Amino acid sequence: MTPGGVRIGTPAITTRGMKEKDMEAVGDFLDRLAKICVDTQNKGGKNLKQFVSYIEENAEIMKLKEEVEVLMN
Repeated sequence: MTPGGVRIGTPAITTRGMKEKDMEAVGDFLDRLAKICVDTQNKGGKNLKQFVSYIEENAEIMKLKEEVEVLMN
């Protein structure tokens, strides 16, 4: 068994002043990130070293990072 997942409790979100619409954005970010990671594994390999080197240069990750930073500011 290989457990995995992300658990985000509402206290972590609400203490930052986020509302329902913000939760939708967070869900979208997580969905996009998961898809980018699967694509990265398919292109760059499942080995952690290969994955990290590929993801560091990924334009989609950089765009997603910027969007997250905008939401958090």
